[in-house]
Amino acid sequence: MADSVAKVRQQIGQIRRLKKDRAERRAQRKAKRAAPSPDVILKLGTLDLVPVLFASRHYERPDHLAPMVDVLEQSWVRPTRATCHAPPQHGKSDTAAAFVVATLKRFPGKRIAYVTHSAKLARRKGGRMRKLARAAGVQLTRDTTAKDEWETPEGGGLICIGIEQGLTGQPVDILLIDDPYPNRKKARSKAYQRMVVEFWGDVAETRVQPDGSIFVWHTRWLV
Repeated sequence: MADSVAKVRQQIGQIRRLKKDRAERRAQRKAKRAAPSPDVILKLGTLDLVPVLFASRHYERPDHLAPMVDVLEQSWVRPTRATCHAPPQHGKSDTAAAFVVATLKRFPGKRIAYVTHSAKLARRKGGRMRKLARAAGVQLTRDTTAKDEWETPEGGGLICIGIEQGLTGQPVDILLIDDPYPNRKKARSKAYQRMVVEFWGDVAETRVQPDGSIFVWHTRWLV
C-alpha cells in the first residue's frame, strides 16, 4: 500500500513539473514574440529597457532607481563619479545590467568594468549580461566565450572581476562597483575595509581613463 501511494505521489510530482515546464516555455515564446527589434531597443533608456530585458521575470519600470540611472546615463555625455545605496532586492544589479546593454548599444567602443565582492559572482553576472547584450542585438566578437570578459568588434565590451582582483590590459571608460561588501560582517572588518580602499587607490583610480566615469552602489550596512 505504501509503495502504491509513493508511486502516485511521484507521478503527480512529474505531472506538475511537466506543466510548470510547459508554462515557462510558453511564457518565454510569448516574451520573445513581444520583444522589440534592436532598432527599437536602441532608442530605449535604461529604465525602459529593464522590463524588456527581464520580461520573463515580469519586471516593471524601476522608477524608484531613477536618481541612480540619471547619474549613470550622465556618463554618455560627460565624465561622472557618483555613489548611491539601496536595500537588498531592490533591483540595483539588474538595472546596472540594463545600463551596460544600453551603453554598448549606443557606444559599442566603450570599455566597461564591473566589480563586485567575489570573482564567482562577477563571472555569473558577466555571463548574464553577455546573454542580455546578445538578445538586445549588441554585436560581439566570435571568440567571445568567457563569461567574465567579452568584447565588441569596435573594441568595447565588459570585464567582470571580484574586488580582490586587479584589472589588466586596456584602461576602462566606465567602472561599475556593485556591492563591494557582501554582508554586515565584512563591512565591519577593518582588514576587508582596507582591501576595498586599496582596490580604489591601486586599481580604480589608475585604470579608469582621465575622461572616464566611476559609479559605486551598495547596501548601506553601517550607519
